Amino acid sequence: MATFKGGRSQRLADVYVAIEDRPPRFWSARWRERQDEDRFVAEAQHAGRTATGAAPERVALAAVSIPGFGRQFATFFSREVEAAVRDRVGLRMGMLLPLALAAVVLAGFSATNFRDPLMLTRLLDPGEKQVLADVWGEVSEAIATETVSEQDASIPGQIRVFLDSQPKLLAHLREPSTARIVRHALTDTVAAAPDREIIDPGGTFKWLSLMSICMVILGFVTGFREVVKERPMLDLERRHGLRFPAYVVAKVVALAVVLAVQIAIFRTTVELGFMVREAFGGEGPAEMYRRGPVISAFCNWLAAVACAAIGLIVSACVRSTDKGVLAVPLLITPQILLGATILPITGGVLKVLAMLFSPLYWAHRGCRSEGQGVPVFWQNLGDYDPAIWIPIAALATQIVVATAVTILVLRWQERAHLGRNRAVR
Repeated sequence: MATFKGGRSQRLADVYVAIEDRPPRFWSARWRERQDEDRFVAEAQHAGRTATGAAPERVALAAVSIPGFGRQFATFFSREVEAAVRDRVGLRMGMLLPLALAAVVLAGFSATNFRDPLMLTRLLDPGEKQVLADVWGEVSEAIATETVSEQDASIPGQIRVFLDSQPKLLAHLREPSTARIVRHALTDTVAAAPDREIIDPGGTFKWLSLMSICMVILGFVTGFREVVKERPMLDLERRHGLRFPAYVVAKVVALAVVLAVQIAIFRTTVELGFMVREAFGGEGPAEMYRRGPVISAFCNWLAAVACAAIGLIVSACVRSTDKGVLAVPLLITPQILLGATILPITGGVLKVLAMLFSPLYWAHRGCRSEGQGVPVFWQNLGDYDPAIWIPIAALATQIVVATAVTILVLRWQERAHLGRNRAVR
């Protein structure tokens, strides 16, 4: 049973809830009061022994055994899970957030036609170039004059008579862009000849992008306050043998469990929504442009955990939750820019930065499946290996690196506070 000013707690998790409800200075004051009380009791006992002439007691102190990584990890992990379950308000908010995100996604794509046809084009062959060059020469001559009276009875004159009956077509042919398109088509710069019809990937790719962005936001929001909210308790437990690796790894694993539940709710709600829509004659995302629901959910989960681990770094660096909140937009914006969801990331420095620092990039790459013949303007990832193990391995690596950086930040802060000559575990 844990006791604190203003109440008594029956479970350890209640202590952490109480800590979050009070400002750090409150618990600092309570700690100083407790130290003063202990010092007063010790001085009174010493004075009593001195007055009676009793010899000071010799207390043989056994070597204090600090629990190892495994035991501390199990303790911290169980504590995190218990605190999450017993926090009723936080639990309800954690369940409602993915439902709200799913509702936004379903509402936003309620009018999207995922299976609209799209005509692909190809370069002209030599015979088509010859025909286009001849026809365009005569059309150019026909539209060169102001009136048809300036034309004779030749083919250009006959074309002009027809075009005078179609003023909109005449105005379009006189646009500089029309001549530019013809010129590029003849020089193999623009693919102008109809080739074949495919399903437009635009709607499906936009939906996949939004799904991944939602998971990134969910990860950052979940992780950015996990360390800073426990600073007073963390400092106290550190004095009694807390190991940073066990603490941080337990945090990451607990966050992974929470995010797995949230993403399961989010993905299931969205998939069920589209199933209902299709049952009533609507359209769902095109299967040929996406991975299966399980694989997509797994990649989204890994990306969310990676973002939560990055959020832990920020949480370890700041000293108040308010400062952590200010950092969240600074974390999300680069992810969106480097995620190949808005800007194409096809090579160069941007691709290197995306592969190193953007979980959203790997989530997008893991969820997306580019069917044969996807137009160039929808190939935001450029040339890449579509093997699914690559984004999974990349996201797992980012999680491990972010976890290690959080541990190093906590160690560096303690060394800076205690002095450079003291070793930090």
